[in-house]
Amino acid sequence: MKNYFTQRKCIFSCIVILLLAVACKKDSSSPDDLNENLYAVTFKISDFESSINPLGINLSSSGSIQKLAATTATQTEIGYLYYWSFNQSTLNPDIALHSGYSITYNSGQVPNEYATGFAYDSYEAGQAISIRSAVDVIVKVSLEDALSLSGIGFDISSSGTGPKDFELSYSNDGGSSFKMISAVNQFSNTNTSQAKNTFSYNIDTLQLDFTEDFYLKFHLLAGQRGTASAYNESTGIMRLDNIHFLGTADVGSGSTLYNTFQYYIFDAMNGELVANGEEDFTNQTVEINASLPLGTYYTSFVSNQSNSNLIFPSTYTHYEDYYFSNYFSNFSAVLFGQSDTITVNQNITQNIILNRLYSQIKFEFTDSEDLSIVERIVISQNHEPFFYAPFNLAMTNPILDQTEIDISPDFSLSKEFLFNQFMGLLSSTKPISYTVDVYSATGILRTFTVSSSIKNNVQLVFRGELLSDVSQEANFSVEINEDWDEEIIVDF
Repeated sequence: MKNYFTQRKCIFSCIVILLLAVACKKDSSSPDDLNENLYAVTFKISDFESSINPLGINLSSSGSIQKLAATTATQTEIGYLYYWSFNQSTLNPDIALHSGYSITYNSGQVPNEYATGFAYDSYEAGQAISIRSAVDVIVKVSLEDALSLSGIGFDISSSGTGPKDFELSYSNDGGSSFKMISAVNQFSNTNTSQAKNTFSYNIDTLQLDFTEDFYLKFHLLAGQRGTASAYNESTGIMRLDNIHFLGTADVGSGSTLYNTFQYYIFDAMNGELVANGEEDFTNQTVEINASLPLGTYYTSFVSNQSNSNLIFPSTYTHYEDYYFSNYFSNFSAVLFGQSDTITVNQNITQNIILNRLYSQIKFEFTDSEDLSIVERIVISQNHEPFFYAPFNLAMTNPILDQTEIDISPDFSLSKEFLFNQFMGLLSSTKPISYTVDVYSATGILRTFTVSSSIKNNVQLVFRGELLSDVSQEANFSVEINEDWDEEIIVDF
């Protein structure tokens, strides 16, 4: 009998514990799980177009550069029409003459996997597209506004069972027919899995219709294998990186590829990314709608009017890992942004006021003589590349940007040029320094450096003679205009 009551008591205790556990679980449900605790949050950016172009500056007067992402005028020197580094794990190119590009494989499938890539030019070894079971890969680009298409290049690699050779062909009739560029393209490194193989082709003799798209087709083959495994079309993995098309173009005054507004919302308590997205801001009003539970959030908004993507970390899920930057060569980029903290305890509408993320750097030359001897000017940064990490001010600089501004100015129109220097949102001034190399048709004429200290949202003018002497340290005057916030003039 004692054992019977003992067993009953144990069973009863277990039932009570189970009921308490269920009740506790029910009571501890987070607001995230309860739809009735979600609030409608609207972020509104009104009169967007006028707010991001307050100065009416025509950057096309500063000439052309070899990386066409930063050009707004006719390009007479060969440069990148399109360039994919894939370092942002996206199929969007870093440099693009026009939209309408695409990368597909095996009759229209879109690659969505990325793996370790290869360094090229000024781009670090970040990511590459990775495709399993590829038979054909097609890269399509628009030739609209292109004046010439002179070359193509890329890096390619494969796994042990992947392809070690390919046929390369092109189409200029909508993909209806393809003509051979190169029938045999054997990998030079076959023994090491995913080893880099670099290919480049001169195609300036192709007869092209620039009103039609250009299709570049890879047909993958087994090739000579060396010590690699036997070719297996089903399991083989190939990678493509640093795909680029070279040529000249007339992109037209004020032409930009990217007119985007990007937003990021982080939970302030656990730091996790809870919402992000991208909107087109060709319209004057941008409105972002989000459903958020009760809580406090960090928000970041950035607009980009330029011909290049911004630099973001390849992966981030926490606000401490979040940052963005801009390539120095993307010198005509018009970038605005804002970071804030909001508390959500009801349905709210938040008006967003964007601030300028850059300063304008202008060179005014006071030479009395003709400057027609100057064919080319190259500007490079001596200071650390700027980046903006709004929620982690102690972040170590993650940016490796060795790009340059390479222009061919027309001084018959004006003895000046200007560019935009991305800086983020700064509370105090930061030092900047540039090396300027001046070239004639036969070689370098002069090299000099200029420097100052500024923050974002100022106009800095370096004023002096371009060809006064060959000293390394220029005696420029400096002028800062703070009609934005400030104007600085530096005499040299």
